[in-house]
Amino acid sequence: MSALDDQLTRVYEQKIESLSPYGADLLRKSERNWLRYVEIVCPITPISENNSRADQANCLHQLYQARLHGLDAVGRKIGPFLFNQVDSFAAEPYNISDISGNLLEFHDQHLSYPQIDGPKSADTITWNKISNKGQVSTDTKCDNQQGNEDIRYDISYVNNHVISMVWTDYTYCDGTSHGFVSSGSDNRVWDQGSRELTPADVFTTGWPAKLQQLFWNVLFKKGWKPRNDEEKRAILETVIEPKKWSFTNEGLSVSFGAYDAGCYGCDPGVTTVRWITLRPLLTTSSLLP
Repeated sequence: MSALDDQLTRVYEQKIESLSPYGADLLRKSERNWLRYVEIVCPITPISENNSRADQANCLHQLYQARLHGLDAVGRKIGPFLFNQVDSFAAEPYNISDISGNLLEFHDQHLSYPQIDGPKSADTITWNKISNKGQVSTDTKCDNQQGNEDIRYDISYVNNHVISMVWTDYTYCDGTSHGFVSSGSDNRVWDQGSRELTPADVFTTGWPAKLQQLFWNVLFKKGWKPRNDEEKRAILETVIEPKKWSFTNEGLSVSFGAYDAGCYGCDPGVTTVRWITLRPLLTTSSLLP
């Protein structure tokens, strides 16, 4: 653990140095929140007769590895901006019983979102305000049940006009057979007061049917086929929904939710139509790519 602790300290200090004073302060707040979370979930003193030192070491190892992965998003240069990542963690303990006795477990919540580091204009300050998701809440979408939730917002594309951000929400509710994932996007014209990007900012008239066909061609090449007309209709409706679009250097991507194809797990996964294929659909004044 000492080597992993040294590595995490070194990476954290490097990230602090890469940020502006504004960004460094945000990262310090995230780190303090994470350390409090670690103290709750991986306490030094065993809080149950069935919790051992080995359990604590394994717990710390997992959290340290996850934190190192999270710090990868701090200080990333994308387009004209350096981005920071703000993380917020929470945990609530609960007891469960099995054949070995009582065990203490935790309901975990995690929220992460990006911020432009050292915003210098009214437009970048506005984007940061809109993208600030606040602090994690111990409330979940579990309808009066307890559960775990992990909500992440990530930057997928930035140019001199547009910032494309994708989000995923993984929730597991106690007593259910599996967790569920929802996803979407937030595409904004940051240099115009961070208004929402519209199809007219990108595509010519008559784009819906043409875009559906382009996505269908990609799905066919991937070897994905719907089981029935209902699944096909659900997919075609999803690909023309702007809140499902995320833009990347490669093109326009759609991340399908667990039920977007009409049944759990029937979706074809992230699907991308490349810019070279999209070009005939773009307006002459398109803000992308």
